[in-house]
Amino acid sequence: ILLLQTDLSIPHRNFPSTGYRKLSNPMTPSISASNSHDDRPLIADLLATHSEAIKSVQEGIKAHDVGNELYIKGGNPQCYDDIWILRFVLSHRSNVKSATKAAIKTMIFREEKKLNVVGDLRHKIKNYCGEDNDAFSTNVATDLPGRKLYNSCCEKEAIINFLPDKNRSILSITQLYKINLDKIVTKMSEEEYAEWYLYYKEAIYQVLDEITRRTGKLTKYVKIADMTNMQLLKMNRTFIKMDATISKKNEDFYPQLIGGVFVFNSPGWVSGFFKIFVKPFFPKRLVENIVFLPSLSKMKKSKKSFESILRFTSEEHLPEKYGGMNKTCPLPHVGSQFLQD
Repeated sequence: ILLLQTDLSIPHRNFPSTGYRKLSNPMTPSISASNSHDDRPLIADLLATHSEAIKSVQEGIKAHDVGNELYIKGGNPQCYDDIWILRFVLSHRSNVKSATKAAIKTMIFREEKKLNVVGDLRHKIKNYCGEDNDAFSTNVATDLPGRKLYNSCCEKEAIINFLPDKNRSILSITQLYKINLDKIVTKMSEEEYAEWYLYYKEAIYQVLDEITRRTGKLTKYVKIADMTNMQLLKMNRTFIKMDATISKKNEDFYPQLIGGVFVFNSPGWVSGFFKIFVKPFFPKRLVENIVFLPSLSKMKKSKKSFESILRFTSEEHLPEKYGGMNKTCPLPHVGSQFLQD
C-alpha cells in the first residue's frame, strides 16, 4: 500500500512560477513498475525513523540567522520541508551538525542561483546526440543552459536520459567514446560547464523529487557508463579534473540523488586509471556507488550479476545491449514526457 493511501500524506512540491508539468502520452514501453528487486524504502518509514534528527536539523536552520531568513522567505517553507531535510540526514548518516551545515549551505546556494523560482525544468532533459533531430532542441526556451554547446561535442546516442517507468528511476546512459572530451575542454569554459552541470542536476532532481512524493518511495537515478571502444588516450585529464572539481562543489547540494553508477564493457586499463585519476578526486559518496560489472556473457550466466542494477529498473526496461529485454530504439528522452500539449 502506497504512503499516499495512508493517513500520513506526502506533500507534493510545486514551483512558485509554473508548478510540475504532467506526463504527456503514455511512455513506451508501458510496463508496470512492480519488480521483486525494487527495494526503495518508504518515505513514511524513513520520516518516522529519522524524525528526531530531522527536527534537530530544522531547529538548527531556524537558529541560524541566514538559514532562518531563507527558510521563512516566500514559498521556501514548502521547498525546505521534512522530505527535503531527510535527504541531508540520510547522506550525513544522521549527523545533525554536518547535515544542518550542508542544508544551510545548500539554501544559500539555491538563493544565489534562484533555483527555487527557476520553474519546471523536467521537459528540458534531453539526449545528447550531436546533430539534433528533436524539433524542440533548437528552441533555447526548451533547452538547459549549456546543453547545445555540450551536445555539439557528442556523437549519436552519446548520452541517453531515459524514463522507462513513470514510477521508477531515470536511466542515464553514457557511451563515453562518443563524447569528444578534448572538444569540451576547448569549447566550454569551467564556468559554462558548471552552469550546464547545475541545471542538468536540478532538472534530474525535479523528476526524482516528484516521483518520490507521488509514489511514497525514495527514488534515485542510475547511471550506466559504457566503456566500449574507449581508449586511454581519449581520457582528457583536464576534463576529468574539471568534472571532479565541479562534482565536489555540488556534492552537498543534491544529496541522495545517485543510486548507482554501473560500468559496462570496461577495458583492462580502466581499473588502474580509476584508482589514480578518479577515486582520489571525485566525491567519496559518488565513488562508493560505482560498480564495475563483468562482461555481458558472464552476466547472462548468472542472474545475480544483475541484481544490483535491477534495484533501480526492471529487466523489461533495461536496454537489450546491457542484458535487458528492452528493444526500443531510439530511446525517448525524459523531457519528451513532460512537454505541455
